[in-house]
Amino acid sequence: MKKAVLLNLAIGLPLVFAEIDYIKHAIDQGHKRHENFPALLDQRSLGKPKETVGRSGGQWTSETHMMVYGVNIDAGLMVFLEKACATYEERNINRSCSCLEFGSGLGMYSAYLKKHVQRHVVAIEPEPMGGTFTNVYSPWQSTVNIFNYDRSEYANIIKDLGGPFKLIFSIEVLEHVPLGKHADAAAFFYAAASPDGASLVFSAGSPHQKGTGHIGGRKADSWREILENAGFVYSDNGTLAAKTSVDSINGNHYRNIMVFYKKGALINAADPFSAFHNSSTDAYPMRGRHGRMQKKSAARKGT
Repeated sequence: MKKAVLLNLAIGLPLVFAEIDYIKHAIDQGHKRHENFPALLDQRSLGKPKETVGRSGGQWTSETHMMVYGVNIDAGLMVFLEKACATYEERNINRSCSCLEFGSGLGMYSAYLKKHVQRHVVAIEPEPMGGTFTNVYSPWQSTVNIFNYDRSEYANIIKDLGGPFKLIFSIEVLEHVPLGKHADAAAFFYAAASPDGASLVFSAGSPHQKGTGHIGGRKADSWREILENAGFVYSDNGTLAAKTSVDSINGNHYRNIMVFYKKGALINAADPFSAFHNSSTDAYPMRGRHGRMQKKSAARKGT
């Protein structure tokens, strides 16, 4: 087993970091082509520098992202999302995994999933980001702002995006959105999820989580309730696998990440992540202190 794990890491890690280098390069090239990052017209009229957009909540520009976080990548989360896609594709030969990222920022996670060019990968971010999205085989960035639409219009939006989707993910986004709009976002996620069944990987901030533009934090139970009320089913196995996978440097990801699924023709009753946790942690035990914490906890419980 240890040899298999080491072999997996020896093969997988260089690929992961090669992809990260590629994405960093893409973003760097995007910033050199400054015209790829137009500022908001209303910000120009207010005379505010574009890099401040989003500091009071709401959407960010690429400049805000780079100023606040730089190229902030959770390689473990990348691997987890890829595994979720690959698992679907292994079970459904000749069918590629369609992915929707809600609040993509610079689009690094979507770009990583799009390395398989046959996949349909859409990233929603209201501000044009350029960079990652300007390559030949880029994911598609949609600048639609769903909060400007009624829920009755979601079906048409999703159709225009090429949905529905097998994997939906939103990472540390909804805490930048007012509390009263969270249920709308959850309804959109559910509408965008394939009727055959789909997975949702979700992370959002708590009320007192430090950060820029946090105006809508909730406790984990509250986030879970909103998503379950929309129709999603919480996955203990998927959530534990995700927590084990994320990088230790991203403490907010470890604290906040949750995994859900939508029942459908392909996912009727059983948790699709029931066998996912063991394979995920066996393959990627290197995820810093979080992976070790989970293993020690399991050992203490005798599991």
